[in-house]
Amino acid sequence: IVMDVCRMLSTSRLKGKKIMVTAGPTPVKIDSVRLITNRFSGKLGLLVAEDLYRRGADVMLYQSYHGMRPPRYLPHKLFMDFDEYAKLVLSEAEQYDYGVFSAAVADYRPKTVLAGKTPSKGALKNIELTETFKVIDKVLKLEHAPIMVSFKYEEGCGLPGLEKIARERIEKHGHCMVVATDGLATVDGEQVATIFRNNGGQFFYDPRPLIGKSAIAKALSEAMEHEVKERCLREKS
Repeated sequence: IVMDVCRMLSTSRLKGKKIMVTAGPTPVKIDSVRLITNRFSGKLGLLVAEDLYRRGADVMLYQSYHGMRPPRYLPHKLFMDFDEYAKLVLSEAEQYDYGVFSAAVADYRPKTVLAGKTPSKGALKNIELTETFKVIDKVLKLEHAPIMVSFKYEEGCGLPGLEKIARERIEKHGHCMVVATDGLATVDGEQVATIFRNNGGQFFYDPRPLIGKSAIAKALSEAMEHEVKERCLREKS
């Protein structure tokens, strides 16, 4: 009830915008029962989706079945693994105005998925891996691609390293914003992030760190509101 009231009273520029948000890990199969995954829960993506939804956006959260479960009031679809994630995103992305891609997508997968359950006690000793394809790159090639907001997690590269990655994504690949995190640069155990964005054709970021997932989610919503405003002004001119 509280969320519905917030949505009705919202004056946000995001109200009515169709936004997809992806979150959580995207496991890859070893055999019929075993998976390779990562430690990410999808909490940040869930908080982003909730904040956008509260502001009146028409949000759909694509959340990993293996991550945190979203509240019932928040529109969502669950996926089991990388293949389901990629199929869902690529088949539905064109219906959205914006895509916020915070899912921790698998970079590698077994070259061969074994049939059935591999016997225990040392039967599975080596797993040959191959790279997965970049889902966000395929999204950008769609005829009606959503405006891209991507996430990047690194460790030990610092702000200069994150800036380099974000600048390439924005200036070379056409991402609208990049939410970048150095996993080793925490503050009191809290995640720290910087939002890099295309500000009217100029690369821009606030060097002051965003500390904690709630602060990151709120700042991203505000940055997206600013982006909508700037886009409207450009279209009018």
